[in-house]
Amino acid sequence: MVDFLKKLAIVVIIFLLLSHLAKITVINMKKTNEKDKVLYDIYESLRYAVMMSENETKPVKEWEWQSTDAEIAAQYILQKRILPYVTNHKECKPNSLDCVSGFSYLNKDDYEHINYRRGGEYVRSLFGIYDAHIALKLSGECKKNNKYSVCGIVILDINNNDSPNTMGYDVFKFAFYGDGKLLPFGIYWDRKDIESECQPDMSGESCAAKIMLDGWTMKKGGDNPYFIYKKTTQ
Repeated sequence: MVDFLKKLAIVVIIFLLLSHLAKITVINMKKTNEKDKVLYDIYESLRYAVMMSENETKPVKEWEWQSTDAEIAAQYILQKRILPYVTNHKECKPNSLDCVSGFSYLNKDDYEHINYRRGGEYVRSLFGIYDAHIALKLSGECKKNNKYSVCGIVILDINNNDSPNTMGYDVFKFAFYGDGKLLPFGIYWDRKDIESECQPDMSGESCAAKIMLDGWTMKKGGDNPYFIYKKTTQ
């Protein structure tokens, strides 16, 4: 019985792998400019990499979230736990902008999403078919098995160095939670709080959560998009 279950698990994993590869192939042939679709594809690719890593290493909640050296632990998690399982990646050197050709100033107040490219606490890489910019840091407050506890912050810039480089527009915030799940940041907040932080001139940190709750569509009601992608004039 045990051998049968092991074989069944292997078959399921192989099926998932082949399905994912087929999906990636189709996506790569038909890259979309619809930013909500791009965000969903990037998130799914990252989530799949995490699932494969868990299968070959250990569960997310057992990763090195509680290390005394947060930067080294974040680097290890990104390099050893995540990147080997994505389609392709290019690592960034610490404290540099080598994964981006430039930096656009944001028109918002000084907030953590302004500094994620430069902040030493973040480790970064490009990954996947869209060359998304991923930045990871540990929260330092991880509580194992607590789904409300944030263990790691993940910033996804879906178009890398292209403007506007603004949270809620082309930069989105996710989190590894204490129960081992990778979800949009703020997903466990009250809906009204998610809505209020995903508005113009607000932090935008809950926009990924709002998009997910809206069925991965960037709408705030009716046909009016709250996601308006505009390149800034250089």
